[in-house]
Amino acid sequence: MQSNAILCGDSLTVLRTLPDDFISCCITSPPYWDTRFSGFTDRLGYEEDYREYIEHLVQVFREVRRTLTPSGTLWLVIGDTYASDDELWWAMCKEVPEKELKYPPALQQGFKNKDLIGIPWRLAMELQNDGWYLRSDIIWSIPNHRPEPVRDRPVRSHDYVFLFAKSEQYAYHGCIEDSASRKTVWEIPMVTNPSINYAVFPEPLVARCMCAGSAKNEVVLDPFFGSGTVGIVATRLMRRYVGIELNPDYVTLAEKRIREMAQKEGKCGCDISKSMLYPCLNVKI
Repeated sequence: MQSNAILCGDSLTVLRTLPDDFISCCITSPPYWDTRFSGFTDRLGYEEDYREYIEHLVQVFREVRRTLTPSGTLWLVIGDTYASDDELWWAMCKEVPEKELKYPPALQQGFKNKDLIGIPWRLAMELQNDGWYLRSDIIWSIPNHRPEPVRDRPVRSHDYVFLFAKSEQYAYHGCIEDSASRKTVWEIPMVTNPSINYAVFPEPLVARCMCAGSAKNEVVLDPFFGSGTVGIVATRLMRRYVGIELNPDYVTLAEKRIREMAQKEGKCGCDISKSMLYPCLNVKI
């Protein structure tokens, strides 16, 4: 299996082609349910029922667990959302042609208007039931979190980072120089990238997970690679990486960002990513 590669295709389908016990650490943030639009309709995060979304992720991370070494870990970044019968929210997807929009039911099944759905913990419990060891919940405190126009509850300013392990005994490099990394509240600003239409992984967040969950020359996986921040941090920290990304435009962007970082920081000798286009590009989860 080639490392330092970006594999272009559907995460679940591509993961099934990867070998067992190959990855040391997985760091990823899947598309959040009903809050992030990727440009692909009928894709992960755009399900009408949150239970379908969670089941899709359980399938993906079941394959991730198979690819991990026995001492491997998963660092999962995930956010929450509210049930709403306000269709105006969906009008914000203006860049999507009307004929491609698929509006959800007026209110998600089983919820009252304004209910917090609890996606992160519902997902964490299902992954635990599927065999993962749930080792820690970390609050990612985001001082520049996007504002919410609400007056009847506190404004949210955090997402979750869950640490899962494949086995009871797993690799955790606890001797991290940054003492803040040893605690369960991480205050790290959100980062925006004008090249894409959503906030990206902050490099300090990825670096904390990567330093704790892997060693130099080990292989790190991100099955939702996006614009390639995990690859950038892996190259900087002398890890190898495998990224999986559905959108070929993001694959091109990720390669460009990794290459520019390597050249700027004098890492030109590194084996920079080689993208591979899988025939399963249009296969859905």
